[in-house]
Amino acid sequence: MTPVDQTVVDSGFGNCHQAVMASLFDLDITQVPNFILYPDTQWWTVYWYFIYGLGYEWVGTGYPGQHSLADTETINGSIEAVVPSRTFPGKTHAVLIDSAGVVVHDPNPNKLWQGVNVLESGDLKSWSIIEKRNQ
Repeated sequence: MTPVDQTVVDSGFGNCHQAVMASLFDLDITQVPNFILYPDTQWWTVYWYFIYGLGYEWVGTGYPGQHSLADTETINGSIEAVVPSRTFPGKTHAVLIDSAGVVVHDPNPNKLWQGVNVLESGDLKSWSIIEKRNQ
């Protein structure tokens, strides 16, 4: 995993998700769609096809208390996760965590989540379950 920081830090229009995906798959941020620019009805399709094109597939969303983070496959040692924004109250933020719940990459340049165990703190909202697809 090569950490890529977000280039846009803005309430509701930041590109943390784009930066997380670039980091997860060792890509330049320009190689990843900026999902926030797509309407609610389209961003998911763009996300799904982007992952599929890399040889992976989205299997589901994990939630604390319903799924086991420890059973989730990592990609380059990381898992895409959602936590509350520490910069913009009431918003969410995409980060990369390890299988224990520790934030291994916070794409916000302020790095307020870096090193925090969001599973232990109770701040983990959800994570993406992405697996290598059968080709």
